Amino acid sequence: ASKAVGGTFGASPAGAGGGGGDVLVASLERQLDAWKNATREMETLADRTTIMMETVLLSGDNYTDMFTFLHERNAWDSQTNAASLNEVYRSCVLEVSLDYCQRVATHVGSQIVEDLENSGKTAEEMLAESANIEESIIKQMTQKEPYCGIIETCLMNDMKDEACRPKACPFANEIACRYLTSCQDPSIVLEYAEALGLEVANP
Repeated sequence: ASKAVGGTFGASPAGAGGGGGDVLVASLERQLDAWKNATREMETLADRTTIMMETVLLSGDNYTDMFTFLHERNAWDSQTNAASLNEVYRSCVLEVSLDYCQRVATHVGSQIVEDLENSGKTAEEMLAESANIEESIIKQMTQKEPYCGIIETCLMNDMKDEACRPKACPFANEIACRYLTSCQDPSIVLEYAEALGLEVANP
């Protein structure tokens, strides 16, 4: 786990076409692979994701708004008596939030590429349009999830802007908000604490 994880959002390319379309797809694949490479630092989250998903699926109605929880604990202020535990909660919430936003971007990017390939445009037209594909991904992602549009900037600026620290879960997708609840799971807390080199008591 890391306290501030950045990187450009990724997206997965659609299937290849023929002729000039092959050039387009190859170009898109290079761009999209570059964006996906920026998320490889998140791969260590994969094992934890399984535990976290099970926590959500088996928790029933036991749902905690983790952004409200962070505010109630003054967890944005690292100079508290429970600084180590707060850092664990904060790191988990931010890393899982970023992971969710990257998934949103991947879904949006895949749809944009698919729509472009099915648009009936010439290879040259599609290549010209693909030059702005990253901007289109960010724009559509932000329309779906506004917080995803600012989270990378927030992380780079150490969450200093108040908009980066909402008092309630900022995601339109309630499932994403419920998913964050797993950051309270004791096994997740201990794993993040170990990764951060922190000692925590009674997670």
